[in-house]
Amino acid sequence: MMSTAFLDMQGPLLLEFKEPDVSINAQWYTQTLDKLHKAIKNNRPSMLWPGVIILCNNARPHVTKVCVEALTHKSWEVLEHPAYSPDLSPCDDRIFEPPSPSLG
Repeated sequence: MMSTAFLDMQGPLLLEFKEPDVSINAQWYTQTLDKLHKAIKNNRPSMLWPGVIILCNNARPHVTKVCVEALTHKSWEVLEHPAYSPDLSPCDDRIFEPPSPSLG
């Protein structure tokens, strides 16, 4: 099963699990963005006022015209990053690992 996680400094905002027989396409991702907007509105409404900055990779569903228009309509900014960056590897998120002990 595949999941999509949206986090901020306070913790998880939305965890979306994809059903095995469902394709990730622009429609699915746009619906997920709508769910994220609702989660922010319900849990962290003050985030919507200054604007949301979202970091997503350049997978095809994320860069389609429909998704770009949805983000523009919400007035969300997309934080750009290179297609390949050893500093921003998705597996480095460590979202499911406990924090490591402090050194020092």
